[in-house]
Amino acid sequence: MSDVSGPGIRPGNAGYITGYPLIDSKYYVLARTWAAPEMPRPGCVWTHSILIDFADLADFSGPIDLLSVFQRPSGGDFSKYLFPITIPQESVSSPFTPRSIEFAKGALKALYSYPNKHIVATRPNSNDCEEIILAIWLQQWPRLRRSFRFCTLAGADRSSEIGEFDLQLLPSDERAAKRKFRDAIDICELTVTSEGWIEDASADLMAPNISGLRTFMRQIGSDIDLGRFAFRPLSQLHFEIQQFQSVPSSVTRAIEIVSTDLAPLQGATARALVATQALDQAQLPSDALEFIAENVEAVDEEAMRRGAGRFGVQLWRRFPDKIERMRRGSERERQIVDSALIELGVDDYITSIAKVPALASLASVHRLDILENSEFWSVRTLPFKSILADVLKNDRATSSVIAAIVESGRSDLISETLAQVPPIRILMALSKHWSTVSIATAEVLDEWLGSLARAADAVAEFLVQANAPIEMLHHLARKMSPDAVPNDYGTDPWVLALRSVDRISVNGGDSIYFCASLLARGLGWRSQSPAELIRLSFEPVYTALSADKLPADAWQVLEERLPRARPNRYWD
Repeated sequence: MSDVSGPGIRPGNAGYITGYPLIDSKYYVLARTWAAPEMPRPGCVWTHSILIDFADLADFSGPIDLLSVFQRPSGGDFSKYLFPITIPQESVSSPFTPRSIEFAKGALKALYSYPNKHIVATRPNSNDCEEIILAIWLQQWPRLRRSFRFCTLAGADRSSEIGEFDLQLLPSDERAAKRKFRDAIDICELTVTSEGWIEDASADLMAPNISGLRTFMRQIGSDIDLGRFAFRPLSQLHFEIQQFQSVPSSVTRAIEIVSTDLAPLQGATARALVATQALDQAQLPSDALEFIAENVEAVDEEAMRRGAGRFGVQLWRRFPDKIERMRRGSERERQIVDSALIELGVDDYITSIAKVPALASLASVHRLDILENSEFWSVRTLPFKSILADVLKNDRATSSVIAAIVESGRSDLISETLAQVPPIRILMALSKHWSTVSIATAEVLDEWLGSLARAADAVAEFLVQANAPIEMLHHLARKMSPDAVPNDYGTDPWVLALRSVDRISVNGGDSIYFCASLLARGLGWRSQSPAELIRLSFEPVYTALSADKLPADAWQVLEERLPRARPNRYWD
């Protein structure tokens, strides 16, 4: 490689640059070659080769002045080549000419749009030709940089079995030189259109890392071994990530890049970065949600802390089946589920469990407000028995929860609820929430009360303890015979339930029936407080009878307790 780069090549005073790796020695060689006319044999050249350790090559991150370190031998003194070279930092980058920038754009397009081709071009006449080529090389991440081969003046293809040359410039006066490069792409014959990644990369050549491209490449390219194939998708990825906030569709394009353009087993850092950046977006398309869910372990911890709840809520809405899987997954996945549960709206939760009933069990531990919503219990696919068992086990069966079960309007839940919840708790819950329950579940409320009325001891306990609404007492009285509630000692439970009532107002059929039932109980055998029952109920019943307004069902329950009339007489 230190020999002249092809037949007929006559290096100018400045010479030309060659770059290539020594794979086994783990050095990268940068070499400048000059003509050596002072030597006796025609066609001799001098080449100064700088050996850069691969590890040091990775440290080339900022502008550096590589060209200034080359020294042409003269006078037979070789002592200056005995010591290591320190490459100086370049304080201010020399601006490239517009023509050179256009050439650079063509080189970028050719190198990275045709990564499996040799790239050639007629060497530009501009003074900054070599600076442009070196800038393109230094723009690459370390792994690509150490495998890249180029020559700024080649008379023939310098590729060999040791390695293929990526970029070679041809003499401007050698028209036939291109024929020596088979299956090559000529930069000068390409039409360069404005593409986001090319504009981003060319801007970086003029002002290194102005958009963070080099830092991005260094971070992402560390685990990608695809050579030039990876540069274009990574540049496009950087361009799309920069637009995440302003162009929502860029998230989808970024995911397509890491999912299709980068090998499945490579680009883990790229996938992690895209997932982390996407997680910060307020609204995510479905493909982004699925992508983050698949790469959730790779997301930055701080980003996960910020966005877990927001991401989880969106996942609940569109992919509740993934939430079901994640709740049994890793600690990170459970973190997402728990965070989402805090922020998730009741309607979203209910919609999700209709699709994935297994998610319903989460409410029994995390969301009392959902358990208190009747729409939750109205979901027909709900595994009611197990959910109710969880609610009871976690001591979440508050009066509001029990009332919500009743409010759901499902008569099929009555027997299972009574099997697990003491009737007194259900009665107390109905009493506390009567105003909403009686309206929401008018059609099935009678069935609930009918089932509860069979537990007479529980009803007696309820009448003694609760300050029940009078309307609820009306309904209960219809579901029980006058003597059903036990009263073996002390004040009658019905009297205690009415202890704050001095006189029962008669307003509608339910209240008249209630008075008739109380009067029948007072005239019966069960109560220890017959006088009080009669005092409370006699006048409303008598008034209704005298006006011929006592309903037939009320008369039926009362007539059985009246003294028998003689055959020729009857009660009216």
